[in-house]
Amino acid sequence: DEYEIAYNARETSNEYWKEILDKAVLAIYDEAKGAIEELEEGIVKRDVIRIITPGTANLDEVLNSGENNFLACICIDDKKYSVSFCDASTGELITTEGDFDIVENQLANVLACFKPAEILINDGAFKHRKMFEDIRSRFDFYDSYLPNDYYDFEDAKESVYSKFKTLASNDILFKRDMCIRSLGALLNYLKETQKTDLSHIREIRYYDVCDFMEIDIASRRNLELTETMRDKAKKGSLFGILDKTKTSMGARRLKGWIDRPLIDARAINARLEAVNEFTLKSELRDNLSDALKQIFDVERIIGKAVYGNCNAKEFLALKESLKILPEIKQLISSCESSLMKEAYANFDELTDVYTLLQNSINEQDTPNTIREGNIIKDGFDKELDNLRSIHKNGTGVMAQIEASEKEKTGIKNLKISYNKVFGYYIEVSKLQSDKVPDYYIRKQTLANCERYITQELKDLENTVLGAKERINDLEYEDFMYIRGEINKNSSRILDMARIISSIDVLCALGLVAVTNGYIRPVVDDSDVIDIKDGRHPIVETVLYDSLFVPNDTYLDTNENMFSIITGPNMAGKSTYMRQTALIVLMAQIGSFVPAKSAKIGIVDRIFTRIGASDDLASGQSTFMVEMNEVAHILKNATSKSLLILDEIGRGTSTFDGLSIAWAVVEYVCKNIGAKSQFATHYHELTVLEDKIGGVKNYSIAVKKRGEDITFLRKIVRGGTDDSFGIEVARLAGVPDEVLKRAHEVLFAVESGNANSSGEEIGQKIEINKANSDRNNEILNDIMSIDITTLTPLEAMNELFKLQKKAGEIIED
Repeated sequence: DEYEIAYNARETSNEYWKEILDKAVLAIYDEAKGAIEELEEGIVKRDVIRIITPGTANLDEVLNSGENNFLACICIDDKKYSVSFCDASTGELITTEGDFDIVENQLANVLACFKPAEILINDGAFKHRKMFEDIRSRFDFYDSYLPNDYYDFEDAKESVYSKFKTLASNDILFKRDMCIRSLGALLNYLKETQKTDLSHIREIRYYDVCDFMEIDIASRRNLELTETMRDKAKKGSLFGILDKTKTSMGARRLKGWIDRPLIDARAINARLEAVNEFTLKSELRDNLSDALKQIFDVERIIGKAVYGNCNAKEFLALKESLKILPEIKQLISSCESSLMKEAYANFDELTDVYTLLQNSINEQDTPNTIREGNIIKDGFDKELDNLRSIHKNGTGVMAQIEASEKEKTGIKNLKISYNKVFGYYIEVSKLQSDKVPDYYIRKQTLANCERYITQELKDLENTVLGAKERINDLEYEDFMYIRGEINKNSSRILDMARIISSIDVLCALGLVAVTNGYIRPVVDDSDVIDIKDGRHPIVETVLYDSLFVPNDTYLDTNENMFSIITGPNMAGKSTYMRQTALIVLMAQIGSFVPAKSAKIGIVDRIFTRIGASDDLASGQSTFMVEMNEVAHILKNATSKSLLILDEIGRGTSTFDGLSIAWAVVEYVCKNIGAKSQFATHYHELTVLEDKIGGVKNYSIAVKKRGEDITFLRKIVRGGTDDSFGIEVARLAGVPDEVLKRAHEVLFAVESGNANSSGEEIGQKIEINKANSDRNNEILNDIMSIDITTLTPLEAMNELFKLQKKAGEIIED
């Protein structure tokens, strides 16, 4: 706006506006000069330096700090599948393979375990795109087709072995051709899109599904492991309860543990031992927590350094993180658990990297870009220090020249100034221009003054201005050197990041255990789940006006294999069963559990069949979705699995549903032998306790007074034959007229013969309705009698009338 005003007032004699106009001209000149210099140097080369995709992004604005951002590459042929995962922001690279069966494959479960943001697929996978659409309905991802050239075995092998030169003939990947194909395609895709060597991707981890508890997509959703079903939020999930980590790296590590529970009792107990140490040593836990708070996201800083899009502020964050390492090492030096001893033995304080950053990166007014200067500290680069001295002292030298020229010429108002067009110049007023010496060279005439230069002034200008340009260039070169040194040490830094994240998780689990009153479970290879006073880890945290009612659980593969749980809705059956599954899962990630005591025999898989919804997009009804889940469970469960079954068969007619539920119980007990809990309203199933070995009946205790019921939420032995459905409807606010009619219908149905036709039952319902109206008439007659005024004879007459009406109803 000032430039526009100055332009419009360019004929004015006002000195202020003339100065503003002068600035505007200079600004335009600078732009033109820059354009001219670019043209003189030739056309500047333009090129794509990087392609950002959902699975390769490492921008803070895009990524969730507590979650990995995986890119997945899938290769499928007629017999096998392989999928490789890479988080380019942290350098993690994981691969796995398995036998492919479109009905019973593990691929969907593996994808759900890592939840990639982007999936690359080959021709074989493209043929099964319907499966990927089904998976997409559970979590969102972007998918791309890669031509078969990417998956050529020889090309893929070359890419893998050139990147990881240490792979030997005895390596686990050497004979896994499918893994090599998906890995090679993934690496080539990253190379083409990221246009860097990705030096922070330094090792391949093979993910063997046999090493971890398998949890299918439906079970992950039903148990709300890392996000809630309703709004996919972390709060309200198991992850939200357990995540007391202090670093982003720790949060990602904890989420990985929850997604992939262990099935090795030794490894689980090693974690439990470390968590136990942190529950007992509160001072150590608190001091470690305070230290960990000062650790930034080192993994992603290194990822940015490799990508070449880090700045000096991020290196300062890295330096501050490394500064805390000696303190953390000192704190864990007294730890006695095996995992913490191992962490101490492998702890690298990275003193040399810290010293490099401490001596090089300037902490004051550090810019966001690496081209602005003010990045490098004094004392790091002698040439840079010398140039800075020249530039800094240039101002003082100019003052000395100005004083000298004033004395030599006798021009008292002479001054030396600077602008971008002329550089340094001497300004003399028109009234003093007759005193200007011959060696002054006129450069510009203004209304009130003349501007001159001298050779001495020009020489000094070249030195000072040249120093400024060289300073920025040299700082950039120094920053590139520092970044190169960081990249050279990326393996050491990332190793430490892994150790820090594990310490963070173990410390956090210790804090959660103390805060929430968890106990250390006994985890072994037995087939027994024995939980005393177990609590639901999520539900108990949201009960503000009441206490959570704990319950026992006992399951094995013999006499207590299959628990049939009956009782009303809203009484807590589903909560109780989910509670069992969550306690088992928590124990197998190495966490303490909400219970008075717990013995957990290793479970290889957890399956849940809880609730259902229509899948209209794929043309599947509620019942079809339910049956698909049941089929998946029955085909994949083993005797080491835990089955949580809720309301099987409710999506069809009563007798169909009861038949299916009955047959499922028999099949599980006789053919699979898996530890199971089954909540049902089919009370007829309670007779199976006497027919099938291993079946036990349980129910939810209920207290009833008249029409009022109280859910005691306590699991007790024995079945029940009442679901209290109408009472629950009353609690929900269903109108009294509907409830009354429901009682009439229920009475008619329950008093009918099992072989009665629908027409006969309907007739009975109508008769009961008529009788109900007459019953109400009798009640109204009774309530209208004023017994305080009746004579004995009148009382007998009234009683006779009531008896006659009741007799008529009984006869009908």
